[in-house]
Amino acid sequence: MSVKVSVIIPVYRVEQYIGACLDSVRNQTLKELEIICIDDAGGDASAELVRRAMKEDPRIRLYVNERNLGLAASRNRGLELASGDYVYFLDSDDMLETEALETLSERGDRMDLEVQIFGMSCLFETPELKERFGGARTGFSCTFPEPAEGRGIYIRWMKEWEWMPSQPRYFYRRSFLQENSLRFVPGLLHEDEPFAFDVLMKAHRVRVTGEPFFIRRFRRGSIMTSVPSLENYFSCVRIIRHIEESGAVRGADPELRAAAVFYMKKLAADARRKYAAACGAMEIPHCPAVSVIIPVYNAAPWLDACLQSVLSQDLRDIEVLLADDASSDGSRELLEYYEAVDPRVRVFSHDVNSGPSWGRNLGIREARGTFLYMLDADDLLAGGALSQMEELCRKDDLDVLGFENRQFTDDPALGKEAGAVLFSYRGAEGLYTGPEALEKCVTEDIMSPSVPTFMMRRTFLKEEGISFTEGILHEDIGFILELFWKARRVRLVSRGWFLRRYRAGSIMTSAFSARNAEGYLRSFLRSFDLEEEQQEAVCPESGQQDGRQEMTPQALGKWRRDVFGRICQLYLSSEETLYREAGGFAGREARRFFETLKLVCTGRGRAGDILGDDMVRRLEEAGAVYICGTGQYGMRMLDAAGALNVEIRGILTPEKDREFLRGFRVYRPEEAPDKSLPAVLAVSHYRSGMFEKALREAGFCTVLHVRF
Repeated sequence: MSVKVSVIIPVYRVEQYIGACLDSVRNQTLKELEIICIDDAGGDASAELVRRAMKEDPRIRLYVNERNLGLAASRNRGLELASGDYVYFLDSDDMLETEALETLSERGDRMDLEVQIFGMSCLFETPELKERFGGARTGFSCTFPEPAEGRGIYIRWMKEWEWMPSQPRYFYRRSFLQENSLRFVPGLLHEDEPFAFDVLMKAHRVRVTGEPFFIRRFRRGSIMTSVPSLENYFSCVRIIRHIEESGAVRGADPELRAAAVFYMKKLAADARRKYAAACGAMEIPHCPAVSVIIPVYNAAPWLDACLQSVLSQDLRDIEVLLADDASSDGSRELLEYYEAVDPRVRVFSHDVNSGPSWGRNLGIREARGTFLYMLDADDLLAGGALSQMEELCRKDDLDVLGFENRQFTDDPALGKEAGAVLFSYRGAEGLYTGPEALEKCVTEDIMSPSVPTFMMRRTFLKEEGISFTEGILHEDIGFILELFWKARRVRLVSRGWFLRRYRAGSIMTSAFSARNAEGYLRSFLRSFDLEEEQQEAVCPESGQQDGRQEMTPQALGKWRRDVFGRICQLYLSSEETLYREAGGFAGREARRFFETLKLVCTGRGRAGDILGDDMVRRLEEAGAVYICGTGQYGMRMLDAAGALNVEIRGILTPEKDREFLRGFRVYRPEEAPDKSLPAVLAVSHYRSGMFEKALREAGFCTVLHVRF
């Protein structure tokens, strides 16, 4: 038997209603049917009831999703399985009038229709539901009994606001859906909205009548009658983006443009209502608990996920300051959508790209929250992070809260690098003064390189005048130093609330250039300015610091050696002309900088500054060594050793992934030809225990620890 109509019924927790739904289809006057049921892992008796019906009617087929995929994905699966001339999507708690499918398929053949849209009747389970939804539109005041263009219908519906996207009121020629690759957007609530929009943008022969072929059931617990959640809100935002990306807003037809813009505004208003219902708040509090500051520059592929991770936090008492830094990839439009649908969002823009420091400084100036948190637009926040961070800051009266990050990647090629641990506060948790926290982090090599691993008290930043140096890379380095330098109460916790995306093309993964060295240098020079401020803050009467602990020379010295070592490494691995062409310095300052840097980077004095005189003596006494470590510390060790009278026999690493590094042979510790030579351990404090164990087990008797 040929199939005239494929009826697709997603099934999810409808054991009370699925029988009546199936009976309304089985009893159709049109018999050339296939009834495709997609059970969406509801876990109740619905699938079993469908199986019983299958025994009585061979036209019924059941497919079961291994996990819950949602209505959109289930409808798409049914569409792939369908073989009828026409397709009809029916919800599993609704029903059809007996002659509906025969009438619709006959008209489709006779009038060569691609789409038919019709009316409905209502079935209310309770008087309360009838009172609440009794005004639902069942027909149309604006009908199209003769075939019409879908776009013309859409324009007319927007003028009259008769928009009706509900899919059980649509009947399709299957070839029309196939030829136009029309599918539902997976993972989306209100999935009917973008699908109906796409249908009308593509269809040329559409008929609209008010005939009530479809019977809608209004019941407790359905999507229609449930209280909106944040998922409803985020779905509205995605639908707005979908409409904008369709091209209707920028097309040549002014009526279509006006209709699409009007639709987007209605969706934005609906999203705002759904947000209010889900969160119970319509306006930004005068002084929210937390201000989240996000600089944005060409982050469109990741921005939606970033904003959802922030706006779906269980702490609702927040404001989100979005600073668009002259993006050219659609990021600005997405920010405007969020500003339109969420009263907590404020958007600022810049005409000239100036770097993340501009956006962060603007956020510090404009923020109204008690605490500030800064996130990059391609990263994420862990669920529940803001409420836990804010609670700790408030309970301990903190200036600064420091925590860890967890890295992830969407690129399998970067998997190993993404899994690298940058630092960990395990064993260092506690309450400190800022200088104490700095000394702890610097001496144990657990210094965070990222501002998104801190929450800060807003008034602390304002009173101390702490801001970012604009126009440089690695602006976090100097800012974090000043945070610790001036803070009175700092807590470090071993919690990975910040989720950092490791991706190709970011500052972290891009090749180093002259601007990288300049950024490190400006942070290095900032430490001297801070030291002068500290000396000037001494009270003349008492000779004591102005209420704060003094920075220890040991901690400050090591921090400077770390940063300066990075500058030297960049200088030695780049061409001097790159620095000059970068334009970061000019005139006498440029000449003085390059001459000093060249002298220090190529001389024995540099090795002593970086390694310490005692280590230089021990290395030269050994005459020959292996260097253990292929990361940034290993590279610094290679640079420093190059200025000494020391032979490097090879590079050691337990995780060998290459044969040579900078011309030196790479070995696993057990493969090294001469284990009587010292092994210089040049790795982070966090990894030193694992590496030393591998060296000892391989038979090395002498292991020298280098602390950069």
